[in-house]
Amino acid sequence: MTRKRVLFTAGAVILLTLGINATTVVWPVSTIAEGRVGPSIPQAVAPIATPTTFAVVGDSISARASREGLDMSSGSWTTYASQAGAEFVAEGWAQSGAKLLEMSANVTPVTADVLVVLAGTNDLGGELTVENRLMLVTEIAEKSAAQRVILSSVPPLDRDPAASTAWNAALRQLAADNSWTFVDPWQTMRTPEGTYVAQYTLDGMHPTGEAAVIAGGALRLAIVATPSMDA
Repeated sequence: MTRKRVLFTAGAVILLTLGINATTVVWPVSTIAEGRVGPSIPQAVAPIATPTTFAVVGDSISARASREGLDMSSGSWTTYASQAGAEFVAEGWAQSGAKLLEMSANVTPVTADVLVVLAGTNDLGGELTVENRLMLVTEIAEKSAAQRVILSSVPPLDRDPAASTAWNAALRQLAADNSWTFVDPWQTMRTPEGTYVAQYTLDGMHPTGEAAVIAGGALRLAIVATPSMDA
C-alpha cells in the first residue's frame, strides 16, 4: 500500500454546518472575471470543488446501534463529518458491539479517498493484548487498500478510563509509525481523569448527539486536510 505522510494539526476553531445534507450543500464560488464586455455576458466563476470521500470502519460509535451496518443518523459523527468538503460513502464496515477481529474479517477494499478507523472500545479489557489489537488495526488499513488512513482515538470509557487512555496512546504511535493521521476528536469532552465530561454521555460509553457534532467536525477537518508528501 502506498503511504503518504500527513501533517495535520487540529485547529482551535471547528466550523460546523448543521442540518444540511452533504449532497445539497452549495459551495460559494469566487469570481474569475471582474469586468464585462456587455451586460449580456455573465461573470465567469470557479467550478465547485470535488469533495473528499471517506469510508469508515468501526462500532456503534459510528453505526449507532445498528446491526444492519453503516447508518448515517443524527447520533453518528459521520453525519457531521459529511459536510463542507467531505462526503461519507457507504463503504467500510461498522456494527454495534463489533470487535477488531470482526472488523478485520469483514472489511474489503474501498474506493473512498480516506479510510477512518474508530475502533477498539469493545476490545478494552478483553483477551487480546495491545500488540494483537494493533496488528488487527493494521490489517484493517491494509485490507481497505485506502491511500489515506485516519486513526481516531476512542471516546472516554468511564468504567475503565486508564484502558481507553492507554489504547489511544498506542493508536497515536501506530499512526506515527505508518505515516497515517491520528485525530483525537474527543479531547474537549474528556476530563483530566480520562472520563467523559458529564454532558457528553448518558451511559459513560456512548457519546450524545452534541458530542457527535463536535467529533464529526474535528474528523472532517482531518479528512479535508491536504496531505504533505515526503521529500
